[in-house]
Amino acid sequence: MSTDPHDISIEPKPYKVPLELSDVPPGSAIRKTGGNYWSMIAIATGTDVRCLGGPIIPYEGLMERYEIRRPGGDWEPAYKTIIAE
Repeated sequence: MSTDPHDISIEPKPYKVPLELSDVPPGSAIRKTGGNYWSMIAIATGTDVRCLGGPIIPYEGLMERYEIRRPGGDWEPAYKTIIAE
């Protein structure tokens, strides 16, 4: 650690960003965080996902309340974490 008062070191901080089309492979499902039921994603576009018999949800909306399960994976938050430098 430097004792120079002009030496400013900034710690990288993680922050959330929305998923993108490339993050939603065919066969993915979503559910509300901790929910008991899930919906298959029927269509994923550049701006949103559309569930079978369910709502159209923008990627930004997924970040707030949803989890995603990709084929062969487990439930995880429906956003990406980026480290800002």
